[in-house]
Amino acid sequence: YQSFVFDYNLKEDDNKSFLNNDHNFDYSLGVKYNYTNGKLLTQAGVMYNTWNEKSFVGKANYNDEETNERWRKELEGYVRVGYDMGCITPYTEFTAEGELDRDANEQEYSWKLGVLKAWDKTRLNAGVRYTFNETEDNEEGVDYNGNGHNERVDLELAVDYLVNDNFSIGAYAEYYLGGDYEEEISRK
Repeated sequence: YQSFVFDYNLKEDDNKSFLNNDHNFDYSLGVKYNYTNGKLLTQAGVMYNTWNEKSFVGKANYNDEETNERWRKELEGYVRVGYDMGCITPYTEFTAEGELDRDANEQEYSWKLGVLKAWDKTRLNAGVRYTFNETEDNEEGVDYNGNGHNERVDLELAVDYLVNDNFSIGAYAEYYLGGDYEEEISRK
């Protein structure tokens, strides 16, 4: 999700941040369905996401002419299956995400193995996510890593506190473990 992106150590040669976090608005609309069969828990959902990519990277760093400076649009779907063991709930999740408004209509997929632990009003969610995609050539006509296939592995952690039945507050963190995505290679 673009809204999770903050101004971290990605710097340009002039030591200015590549990202423009003054106005990185994005919007999402989605639905999900939960189904329980004994201790087997399932959830399926779909979400529409849109954001103005130029506002995230700033006008100086924005050079995508394919969409005529329109907001990016993506559709995402996921399925989660877990088993309630009482003290913890291990689960797996498969996600597919695709662009809607670009010529390439690139798609990205991820698979996560995670565990959920609940204490009174606190929830801890931890897992490892493997993400992969197939890309077209970049602007210079050279694909990202020699074959157009990109992979990455991330450690994800989320903590939520249920203030009341209708409101919760939480924090989310993601740590890059490895892979060959172009943006990760360029940070080194």
